[in-house]
Amino acid sequence: VESPAEFKLSNYNEYKSYLRMRQSFVESWEDFYAAAEQLYVESPAEFRFTMKYRHCDGNMILKITNNRVVVKYMSDQVQDGKKLDKLNSMLMRHMVSKN
Repeated sequence: VESPAEFKLSNYNEYKSYLRMRQSFVESWEDFYAAAEQLYVESPAEFRFTMKYRHCDGNMILKITNNRVVVKYMSDQVQDGKKLDKLNSMLMRHMVSKN
């Protein structure tokens, strides 16, 4: 993949696909969970977490970002719903703690 300085932008769609390539998916849930906690602790004011469910293909896509780093996780397993609950609980605990 070329660096942004070397990337020759011919149209907007090429640029969007280039950005999508740079946002890679994390393979394991444990890595995603650890990255979410680390990004939140580093900058709680800039942290964002989004969920997207595509019913047509049964995929759940989770995305966390702090405006500098983007981490995505995709799953088609129903069991990952419980993991998502644990992630939300962890983030809520951090949000209400005084530290």
